[in-house]
Amino acid sequence: MIVPNGRIKLIIPFNDVLTRTGTSEIYSAGNRIFLVGIIEAPRVVNDQKQNPSGTIGVEFNPAFAYRFFPLDFAGITNNIVLLSHIIGGEVNDLEQSLSLASTVEIKMDMLQQFLLKQMKQEEDTVFSHCIQKIETAKGQITMSELEKAMGYTGRWLNMKFKERLGISPKNFAGIIRFNEIYKSLNTHPIRVFSQKEFYDLYHDQSHFIKDFKKFAGMPPARLTKAVNDFGKTFFKA
Repeated sequence: MIVPNGRIKLIIPFNDVLTRTGTSEIYSAGNRIFLVGIIEAPRVVNDQKQNPSGTIGVEFNPAFAYRFFPLDFAGITNNIVLLSHIIGGEVNDLEQSLSLASTVEIKMDMLQQFLLKQMKQEEDTVFSHCIQKIETAKGQITMSELEKAMGYTGRWLNMKFKERLGISPKNFAGIIRFNEIYKSLNTHPIRVFSQKEFYDLYHDQSHFIKDFKKFAGMPPARLTKAVNDFGKTFFKA
């Protein structure tokens, strides 16, 4: 299972075929490059044949993902698209090269070189500062506080976030707040619920449980028992 973490991703499955279940199901061929928009609910990714599989994953800092890809990110929120449908021929060439590469290290080097060439758009410093404010506050910032800090209206901030990231600043803050709990849950599953500072991120315990179920798909106690190595791998960044 992969939970929301506020990041755009690239995934390149190889060695086998993966399926993604959620709003729909996707069967992906090896060495195809998929762009994953920000997800607002958990997704389950399985190996179709229950065999060992390999996947290269790249997560982009939410402040800078837009610099790599010429699109309105709202169009891929909660969705997975083939990168070749966005960029075209050069991605098809890269996929062909990836299929011929003999090692994962070579594949990763090819992908890195491709991404460096893709980073063409100039930095939007206002948007970067907004992301920084939300992350520094661990998601515990109201939209009125963000408006005041940035000097822009809520309408303008919403438009900017939808364009650059695909979701509103309020939703992004909610995901960041949830991730403060989820990160600790993966490293200290027993201790986390006894630490008052985590509950301080929410109005009360019912608010915490409601948000947790929204982003994790299950209550906290149940998730602590779930085996989720694939999701943990994609969560790290």
